Amino acid sequence: MMKSAYSEDVRGRWPIDNPASPVLTKKHETDKPAGKKWSAKMDVARQHAAALQLRQSVEGQRVLLMDDIFTTGATFRTVGKCLIAEWGATEVRGLVLAASPVWPVMA
Repeated sequence: MMKSAYSEDVRGRWPIDNPASPVLTKKHETDKPAGKKWSAKMDVARQHAAALQLRQSVEGQRVLLMDDIFTTGATFRTVGKCLIAEWGATEVRGLVLAASPVWPVMA
């Protein structure tokens, strides 16, 4: 997704970093949230946020998080809070390719 956006922006109008050197990377794999109850999804979201590594500062910057699918928003919310509270971003927005049409509430 990022490679396509980067290569299509031939005029350089969007602040898209080179996908070969992303600003935010995951240091190691984390558990998958699929099929888990809400509290477990939040645990996985915290694992995901803790596994992230910044490759350059986002202090004072607006950040766009991109993902393939949006189900509950737990990961976006947790990572977004981390970017603002710990790394000084001023604003975090999300962009996803698809949203889950219905997310069943799991007690």
